[in-house]
Amino acid sequence: MDPLTEPHSAPCGHIFCLRCINEWYGSTQRQGRSCTCPFCSAIITKDKLRKVFIPQTDSLVHELHALRKEVKEVDAYNAFLLAELERCEELRSAAEEKADLATKKGAYPTAATAFLGILTNIVTLAGVLTALFDDVMRLVVAVLCLIAKLVWRLSTRPGECFRQLGHGLWVAIRVTATLVLLSLIS
Repeated sequence: MDPLTEPHSAPCGHIFCLRCINEWYGSTQRQGRSCTCPFCSAIITKDKLRKVFIPQTDSLVHELHALRKEVKEVDAYNAFLLAELERCEELRSAAEEKADLATKKGAYPTAATAFLGILTNIVTLAGVLTALFDDVMRLVVAVLCLIAKLVWRLSTRPGECFRQLGHGLWVAIRVTATLVLLSLIS
């Protein structure tokens, strides 16, 4: 259920998006049962549903969709980095083989060893970048969960939530700044 889209309150006080409660109502009617609240089993009739007016709902929904899009973009970039890491691993493996051959033949052992060291450093750096992006992804998911939770709380208890909303926005700004810095590094 998505409480963000056209929120409506049942007589019991639980809030649902209009589409969800209409689907629920229709499915119970098709089964020949009366519609009851999915949370507390109180009887719900369509004429008792009341629209809940939350001024920030539309802007929060748009923000949430924008954040989801941003997460998809970060996922795509993370996949790109993982592919690059695999490519680096293949190059390192090939360099090790060439270094072994060069050492066995006695030709240029120091150059082969230096080349292997450079490739090892590149692979290590790629691993560090991948770990950083994994941490950033965890932060993005945590921020999305926090924002969804705050939106829900705003729709049910707006007075308690403004301090938490400010904290959530602060975290989102920090995550965005981290993503920008990481994109500048690579």
